[in-house]
Amino acid sequence: MINSLVRIGITCPCDIEYQSCKEILKLYNETELAGRLISSRREKDVEVIQEGGSNLYSWQIVWLAVKNKDLTLVIIAGNYCY
Repeated sequence: MINSLVRIGITCPCDIEYQSCKEILKLYNETELAGRLISSRREKDVEVIQEGGSNLYSWQIVWLAVKNKDLTLVIIAGNYCY
């Protein structure tokens, strides 16, 4: 999907969900934004964001993803880890 008009972000509350999404979607470019790991592919059409395990930060992560990463759609994946 090079030059795709749709850019998708997937937020993952737990590390195991983040690692699983990263492997399944073959995302290898890992960066950090506001203390959160973000993995993406070269085409930048899909990004996976590690939340850190608390639904308290969920809205902040979604806001950061939309504002700073210019994402079209954000999917909140998995269950929250306690």
